[in-house]
Amino acid sequence: MDPQILSYLNKSTKLTMVGPMPCEPLTGDGPFLFVDGGADKRGKHTGASVGDGDSLKGPTDISIPCEKNYSDLAHALSLVPTQIEEIKLVGFMGGRWDHQLGNFFEALSFLKHKDNTLMNFEDKIHIFSAGSFNFCFAEQFGVFCLEKQKISLTGNVKYPLSEEVELMPMSSHGVSNVSFGAFQITTSGPMILAKGEMKWPM
Repeated sequence: MDPQILSYLNKSTKLTMVGPMPCEPLTGDGPFLFVDGGADKRGKHTGASVGDGDSLKGPTDISIPCEKNYSDLAHALSLVPTQIEEIKLVGFMGGRWDHQLGNFFEALSFLKHKDNTLMNFEDKIHIFSAGSFNFCFAEQFGVFCLEKQKISLTGNVKYPLSEEVELMPMSSHGVSNVSFGAFQITTSGPMILAKGEMKWPM
């Protein structure tokens, strides 16, 4: 990777990744990593871009092949410095279901060997690694995993888990909880927290 790009991405423990799907205007000072068509949203924001160019009007700073067996997001995640603890992803929700699911699975794979790292898909889907995480909102939510994980859930929730329990993979065990404010989740491995209502079709 270009040393200047690496230095830019290393300037914070937080990172915003911008994808090609519609999203709210960008805010904050970055650092920003624009993924393919997400670079069209750059505007006055500085940042690095990566992609194969199939959804972009111009070139990217880091070019990757169009014909490949991985997504642009997967490659972008491989560039994320080790000190990043929180990634905000905008422009990655909606569109094709295979892309959407692929994005979530790439996030889970990325987090498998991380600790205390959180990925937020537009404040709708939160995917996080092993560790403890604090949330604060008031609405329904569910938690899910693809591998068996140990979890505790404490704070202002309808169904707390004050003692650590095993959450079975690919199950509905964690659905239909409700939060009333601040709460904490501690988990032994990657999990998905989904909140609010989905608008169908996406």
